[in-house]
Amino acid sequence: MESLRTFCLIFFVIILSQSCANATTCCRRMPRVFNIGVDPSGRPIRLDVGRCSATCGESVSVRSNQYVSVLERLQERQEESSESSTCALSGSEAAASCEPSLVHVETVTINRGPKVYDVIDECECRKIPKRCDRVPKLKRFFVGTQFEATVDIGRCVGGCKKGGKACRTIRTTSKPIMGPNGVISVQSVAECKCEATCYRQHFNVAVTERKLDQLTGEFSLATKVIDVGRCVGTCEPIERCVLRAKRRGHQIKKCLMALETHDVTCSPTRIHDVTYTNKEGATEHVAQVRRCGCA
Repeated sequence: MESLRTFCLIFFVIILSQSCANATTCCRRMPRVFNIGVDPSGRPIRLDVGRCSATCGESVSVRSNQYVSVLERLQERQEESSESSTCALSGSEAAASCEPSLVHVETVTINRGPKVYDVIDECECRKIPKRCDRVPKLKRFFVGTQFEATVDIGRCVGGCKKGGKACRTIRTTSKPIMGPNGVISVQSVAECKCEATCYRQHFNVAVTERKLDQLTGEFSLATKVIDVGRCVGTCEPIERCVLRAKRRGHQIKKCLMALETHDVTCSPTRIHDVTYTNKEGATEHVAQVRRCGCA
């Protein structure tokens, strides 16, 4: 009996240590260096875009300014695949993930022209919502200049009860900020929802509509916003039946030969006709996407 208790105690300690290893309190930014091009003198330009890791201990990804060899790149990829993104919040048993909390846009000018990269600045262990929801994600633009601005672009995280669905962006919004080349528009997440891989996303267009005032009998012009929607996402290859057996009675025709189609796109499967009166008094038609699917 005593040996059984000892065995159970050792087994419990092993399980506890494994769970602690899988959900550590570590969450930090680690280097992730890429060779992005060469400067006018021909020297390679390297950029550390960073990554978030919940794995404790030193990393072989901390490198010198020397050239990154193929072997080093393979070692880095193997290390990243073995790292965990699951972390633990102190005093909480809720599921948490080590994610970027602050990023900035880095513009690098190379021989082929300017390129823009997202660089991770800070990482944070954040609680994963049980339901699909929008969480903050800060992004800085034109860092260190008079145009510096920070925008909460947000992201969608959380669980979905229905199988085959994930937490995705269904509505976006734009915020104008001033840059060295004038005003730019920064897109951010406004609303999230559990959707399939191919789904409808809100997309508004503005039109000028002519309206009749019933009291005065006069016409006036007003701006009308129409949510025409758009289809976003990806589709897996599907099988299409190209030869069916002859139908007998009310039996469903059996497929004798099918071909796998790879050029499947996420496109509208239901369209609604929205009409309005333009400023000349003519009726205009706008196609509104109601449903999306793989076809």
